[in-house]
Amino acid sequence: MSFKNRKIAKIRKDLGVTQKQIAYELCTSERRVRNWEKGHSIPSKSEIFMLAKVLHVDVNSISDFEDNYQIMGTELPHSNIMSRIKGLLTVADKVFLDSIQTKLNLQSEAFAVQARKIYCYNNMTDAVAGCLYKKRANNLFKFSNMHFARLAGKTPEAIVGRNSYQVFPMEFAVALQAVERKIFSGEHVSAYEIQLPGGSLNNRKGLLYGTPVVDAYGAVTDIVVYIEEKTNEMIILDKHKLLEKVINLADIVFWFADIKNKRLKYDYVSWAAEKISGYSQMSNLSSSGFWIKRIVHEDHRAAVNEFRNSCVHESVIDYTILTYDNSRKFIHEKCYNEDGVVFFITKDITKKVKAERIVNVLASSIASIYEGVSLANLQTKRYIFFNKRYEEITGFNADELKTMDLDCFYKCIHPDDVEYLRSSFITGNRPPNHKFRINHPTRGLIHAETNIRYINYQSVNYACAILREITD
Repeated sequence: MSFKNRKIAKIRKDLGVTQKQIAYELCTSERRVRNWEKGHSIPSKSEIFMLAKVLHVDVNSISDFEDNYQIMGTELPHSNIMSRIKGLLTVADKVFLDSIQTKLNLQSEAFAVQARKIYCYNNMTDAVAGCLYKKRANNLFKFSNMHFARLAGKTPEAIVGRNSYQVFPMEFAVALQAVERKIFSGEHVSAYEIQLPGGSLNNRKGLLYGTPVVDAYGAVTDIVVYIEEKTNEMIILDKHKLLEKVINLADIVFWFADIKNKRLKYDYVSWAAEKISGYSQMSNLSSSGFWIKRIVHEDHRAAVNEFRNSCVHESVIDYTILTYDNSRKFIHEKCYNEDGVVFFITKDITKKVKAERIVNVLASSIASIYEGVSLANLQTKRYIFFNKRYEEITGFNADELKTMDLDCFYKCIHPDDVEYLRSSFITGNRPPNHKFRINHPTRGLIHAETNIRYINYQSVNYACAILREITD
């Protein structure tokens, strides 16, 4: 048999087909196709038939099957053999042989399709970044991709049909089989951290994912395991990304700088800087001077500049900033300095400062009132605020009122008036002014009345009481 190598090259080029496409259809390598065309090697008979089918030509146009066959070292003319066979065959035999030939051709095509699927499957599994393998219930490897084979320093073919102890070091094989037992029992394993073989510092780690393969009766026949390599650096990077997501969700600005290298920019600034300042240029916000020169109020720039340059561990500063729309905000900032690595935590306390100012104004105004005033949380049953006059009338000092439960207030009331006050609150019969007597510790029995207003703010009930003395 002779092979017409130059002819297949011409036919391929006329069809506009590449050597790589031919190799893919025949489930072989591009190098082999190149050698066929150059005449360095000859394809097998089955490959010649498949090649003729791919090129859409007759098999005799790319090879000569009328040449002599060599059998057992003796050359016999093909024509003599065929003439002897033809003389022995009847018409029925020829029909029977034709049917067999048809079945063989169909089977050959099915094998080619299956081989092509296996070739594509192997390519896809090798394209997976991690280690992928399949194991039978008898604990022998059924399949391995290239990455898993490299983990063992072998080829995929050398792994298939062996167990873990024949392929890997003892320590890794024991750890791997311990996880595989769980998967064979029907358990799905996810993100199981395992020490990988190789690496001089034993710092190769991976996350193992495993799932059982069951038959129609629910019995586990195989397991499929995927190992994603996670070295220490990768784990740290993943944690850093997770931390960054958490920080960006918070309403605080997180600044990070390496002052050892005296960089002019912060290595990291969280997105809350945009939310607080109103400036959207993160590249400018990461500059060490932009925040102080453009955003910090001019009255506080010198103090903030000195604070950030000194980098005293756990030092704090309060200052104001002017946002992009020229509104003023109050800022609380704290510094952490760990071996030349500096963190600044900046928080917007505008609402808190404004609320404290309102409370202080109200407190100073209420303090000047001659009547006693108190504000209590009815859920916690604790006083939130009371003025000096409230202390004088009840006879309790400030420390007692701060820690006192509201029910303890009845201790200062005359015993004959306690039930009257309790029943009025329980029945809801609350007159505008409750009159009662107080057993004062120093002044004796005094007469008083109280007016209570109830407030609901953000689903919390409060009671504001005005207490006045009516002894005179």
